[in-house]
Amino acid sequence: MKRTKWGVLLSIAVLLVLLPGIVSAAIPASERTALIDFYNNTNGPGWNNSSNWLGAAGTEGTWYGVTVATVNGADHVTKLKLPYNGLSGTIPATVDDLPELQQLILSGNGLTGAIPSNIANLSKLNSLVLPDNSLTGSLPSNMQYLTNLENLNLGNNSFTAAALPAWINNLTNLRYLQLYGCNLTGNLPTLNGLTKLKTLSFSRNQLTGTFPAWLQYMVDLEKLD
Repeated sequence: MKRTKWGVLLSIAVLLVLLPGIVSAAIPASERTALIDFYNNTNGPGWNNSSNWLGAAGTEGTWYGVTVATVNGADHVTKLKLPYNGLSGTIPATVDDLPELQQLILSGNGLTGAIPSNIANLSKLNSLVLPDNSLTGSLPSNMQYLTNLENLNLGNNSFTAAALPAWINNLTNLRYLQLYGCNLTGNLPTLNGLTKLKTLSFSRNQLTGTFPAWLQYMVDLEKLD
């Protein structure tokens, strides 16, 4: 009888160790709804890999490309990474219902439409990586408030031809800025506030003017394209 009791306790202990890797605590309902909205707006059934998506509440951390982590004592979505996964359609405005999102990586898909302006509400975002899609429109000016961004890559999209907006200079934590093939025109604004840059890529645009003197302030720059 004693051996059976300890066997049961041992089984429970093993389950408690393994369970967090299988099912996490439920994320807020608004975040679950935002993920489902994202799935529906980007043709989830047609993705290359949609493993576990739309599973029961509490399983969101097992959905392919979704990372759930504990922030201030509660579980939240912190990463959404679905590169080269056959997504199509538009990025829904409800993406801003993921307030603890740190990384949004959707490279190499078939996304269309504009970047939703309220993406600027994702104040924790440090990586916004959307290259090799078919995004259109202009860069939302309120993206200047994403001051935690370290990696901004919007290369190879079909944005409206325009000069690089001066507010990029407000993103002072940027380490990687890649806007190649984005229909940029005219002179580059002064970007001497981006002193942490390691990579700067503006290739395949229609830039004019003189070679920028502010590059002298990029003391950590390792790649200039």
